[in-house]
Amino acid sequence: MKKRQHWIIEGIFFGIIMLVFSSLFDFLNHDFIWRNFPKRIIIWLIGGLLYGFIMHLANKKYLNKIKENERNNN
Repeated sequence: MKKRQHWIIEGIFFGIIMLVFSSLFDFLNHDFIWRNFPKRIIIWLIGGLLYGFIMHLANKKYLNKIKENERNNN
């Protein structure tokens, strides 16, 4: 898989994990409604992709800073 797509997979996994935990929390508090579940899936997947993209940008910035420091030290 290409490196530039890893943030997408990371974001989807994050969204799914957060969906499961938030749904479990609502289920235990007796606030879970099946009618709202499709909306929650969409919201958590978009949120997960946003998280993955932000982490992608942060890692890219960090790696560029390391490369610049290596160039300056040599």
